[in-house]
Amino acid sequence: MLLPTRAAEESLTSPDGRIVVTVDDTDGLRYRVALDGKPALAASQLGLDFEGGFSLGRRTAIVGSSRGEHDGRWENAFGQRRTVRDHYRELTVTLREQADAPSRFNLIVRAYDDGVALRYEIPVQPGLEAYVVTNERTEFLFPSDLTCWAGNYSECAENQYPEKRLSQLTANVSKPHVLPLLVKLNNGYAAIAESDLLDWAGMFVSAAGLKADGTPRPGVKVTLAARKDWHALVAGQERRLSPWRVIVLARQASELVGNELVATLATPSQIADTSWIKPGITAWDVWWTGTNPTQPDFKGLNSRGDTRSHKEYIDFAAEMGFPYQLIDWFWYEPMNNPKADLTKPAAHVDIPGLVAYARERNVRLLLWIDSHDLDRQGFDKVFAQVAAVGLRRREDRLHEP
Repeated sequence: MLLPTRAAEESLTSPDGRIVVTVDDTDGLRYRVALDGKPALAASQLGLDFEGGFSLGRRTAIVGSSRGEHDGRWENAFGQRRTVRDHYRELTVTLREQADAPSRFNLIVRAYDDGVALRYEIPVQPGLEAYVVTNERTEFLFPSDLTCWAGNYSECAENQYPEKRLSQLTANVSKPHVLPLLVKLNNGYAAIAESDLLDWAGMFVSAAGLKADGTPRPGVKVTLAARKDWHALVAGQERRLSPWRVIVLARQASELVGNELVATLATPSQIADTSWIKPGITAWDVWWTGTNPTQPDFKGLNSRGDTRSHKEYIDFAAEMGFPYQLIDWFWYEPMNNPKADLTKPAAHVDIPGLVAYARERNVRLLLWIDSHDLDRQGFDKVFAQVAAVGLRRREDRLHEP
């Protein structure tokens, strides 16, 4: 099969004309993004590696494309805006990898007024009935060594986002940076995220590596989470869409607050009845607010999370109009331990009494539970006991990490 030998390029502009994303096959499959006429992302690699040595993106040719535009609305029952606009232009780039048996893939690109998203499509095709993805080669490279805020690796999602330069990001793929990655551009901000993670490995990022002269390349590459069986990152035998790789763009940092792009790109909720989901602000007990949970004496809010302390937080929630109070760690002991018994609250916390106290003040309680302890004791046993003390399924919620 003959493939094009001349480099091809496809560009897509956002509806307002201020964002341009360009895909080319000049030196492998790459893309770049401009914001208000200035480079936001430099030429960055795209591609997937498969078991058996086959790759998409190394010797790829653009062999076709199609375009479309969509302007609609979707209902968000839980966000700051009930109705969210979904307005984008879309480019589907048809790709062929020049190999012993050329394979066909698609790259789907969307341009919104507030960002860019792209994803890979692996169609069903002869010779690729079953496949194993061993690496994703997507990069996010920037014009220079910019200031960024990258989440440090944490298995419990309690991350810090220290300010640093792109050149200071870790290359350790076993402990990569969590999303989002926020980068200060010369004319705005870019937040790297993902959306519509349904049947793929989760996305982290790590340093993009070194240039030929040994200096750091200013940016990051995708690092995918391993499967539990460590066999592969993604395994399939049918058409597969990767999650969206999202670049939220803003001229001011304040524009990132309340941005709906990640939610807009996601598959709509499959929960038919959402009446039981009641989001709201919560007061949070003393463990999370930085006090010493081992203090023996009650000292106002600066105390161990005992019954009296939780009552003050419930009073605070009621005064502020918050619907919830979260009872965090130390309401049962010991946490994450085979000896833990979730059916027996610790002596210093009167859970039934707090349920009654909160209900009188129109505040609902949230109980934090370590997932290891919950798995060990069993959902049915724990939830039955919790219900017995007055926490009802639709009125008070259990939270686990």
